[in-house]
Amino acid sequence: MFRLGVALLFVPLLVAQQQDDAALPAVSRLGPIPESVPVIALEPTGVPGSSERELAVTLGTAREVVLRASADTSTATVLAALDQLRAQQVQRVHFAARLPVGQATGALTLGLADPTTATTELELRLSFERPGVPPECLTPHLQRMVDGVIARNLGPLRLRVVVPPDGTLGNLLGVLAAVASSGAPPVLLVAGEAAAGASAVRPQRFALDLGPSPAVQIPAVAIPAARPEVTTSSFGLDAADATPTKIGTDAGGAGGRYGGRRGGAGGRARSEIQERISNGLDWLMANQRPDGGWAGVDGQSDPETTAWIVLSLLGDGQSMDGCAAAPIVARGVGFLMAQQNAHGLIGDGISIRRHAIATYALAEAYGLSSRGCLLRGATSAALEWLRSHTCENGGWSDDGTGSSDPLVTVHAAMAIESARFFRLSVGITREELVAWLPAEPPLGDSADSGIPEAGPAVAFALAFLGVGKTPIGAATALAERVTVTDERLCYWTSYALFQVGGRPWLDWSKKLATMPNARTDGPDKGSWDPPPGMSRAMASALRVLSLQAYYRYTKLVR
Repeated sequence: MFRLGVALLFVPLLVAQQQDDAALPAVSRLGPIPESVPVIALEPTGVPGSSERELAVTLGTAREVVLRASADTSTATVLAALDQLRAQQVQRVHFAARLPVGQATGALTLGLADPTTATTELELRLSFERPGVPPECLTPHLQRMVDGVIARNLGPLRLRVVVPPDGTLGNLLGVLAAVASSGAPPVLLVAGEAAAGASAVRPQRFALDLGPSPAVQIPAVAIPAARPEVTTSSFGLDAADATPTKIGTDAGGAGGRYGGRRGGAGGRARSEIQERISNGLDWLMANQRPDGGWAGVDGQSDPETTAWIVLSLLGDGQSMDGCAAAPIVARGVGFLMAQQNAHGLIGDGISIRRHAIATYALAEAYGLSSRGCLLRGATSAALEWLRSHTCENGGWSDDGTGSSDPLVTVHAAMAIESARFFRLSVGITREELVAWLPAEPPLGDSADSGIPEAGPAVAFALAFLGVGKTPIGAATALAERVTVTDERLCYWTSYALFQVGGRPWLDWSKKLATMPNARTDGPDKGSWDPPPGMSRAMASALRVLSLQAYYRYTKLVR
């Protein structure tokens, strides 16, 4: 006779409810425990349980059960029990749990999705890499991901949650509650590999990595948990009636203005230029911080620095899709998403320029990844925040007050126009963006423009918006006057003059070849020494991006 592989001990409802509630998992929000359904007490020790026939007799025609198990029951045991219940046509399991405060009990409901369905929509990997972090920390990020998928009509959607077998039910229910709080769709639990070096002492919390394998890795940032309560309606994930449909490609590569990429691999830059780019990217990738960001001038992970580096990796033809740098891009994008608050702003404090640069990076990562739907919600939220913070006269200033600033407006225009190219709704027309930029870029020196890079930045933005390119005379003067010593000025001038082409670009490319050399040995090999007030990572990213001007964008105005 077939025996259950996990210990299922069936007891009367009254007896089950008299078990020690303190041993149950603790979840912040619960629904009521349903009445008149079979109750199963799952023993964590693996004591032999009932046969398949006895289980069928106990269940009768019931298609839902209440499962009671202690918080330290292994996830392997729980998953095996769910498989047995699914084989008996059980459609819903109500996990008995208690609130963290007091002894009130309730249920978190899980619909048992069909595991034989071959399609996988979104995947969450549970790990032990960030112990002590509550699973609720990723609820807002997951919610934005789900919103992005729904916005593309890619549903019905199902989440595949890969569960380490050496975890506990207490961990797992906390994750499921966090997923449910995000408004996420039905879930399928599947067993993953045991953690390397697993021991009897396990961290107290799961962490979540979002995305296939995962495509996006978001560092843990604690957020306030929901107020403990037992709701009047059921709470949890219900997959019983779900019919998963494979999610198609969302964005995922582009031609047009992005058609010249693939880095130097396409042979579009001279070999010595590409060698400098490759060495710089190697240093940048080797110096990513554990949280996915890169260090600013204060040595801490910085959203602006990280955004420029993500842009440099994307410019080299990398993405979140199976390329050599995919995990690095995924962690960088995840860091930017982790810096986004509930209103869509990325970074601490209001700096519209820095927010726009981060949005620009998210928009490109979204558009150049086959799993861009995972970034759609975060990118849309960032665009909406940007749209809602224009100045009264149009355009943007860094603090959102007073008159607009041409350079800040350029950064915003790059983010918005990139998103528009990848078919995101931006809420601002191209005509409005053009109207908020100077009709004639201020290509004079710093005395004329206030900020040296403002002129070439505006010139490039107008080309990016498709409204014209800088006159040859002005471009020639720019190529003659500007030097390559200033990182930001060099960056914007490179992109403006590449769009002009001809003699101005030829003259400038000769200067670009004389750009200060990167370090040739030691731990900083491949990177560039920064000026005062700029980190080595930022300086190196801007240098790499300047050299990528040969192929990062095709000619935008012909």
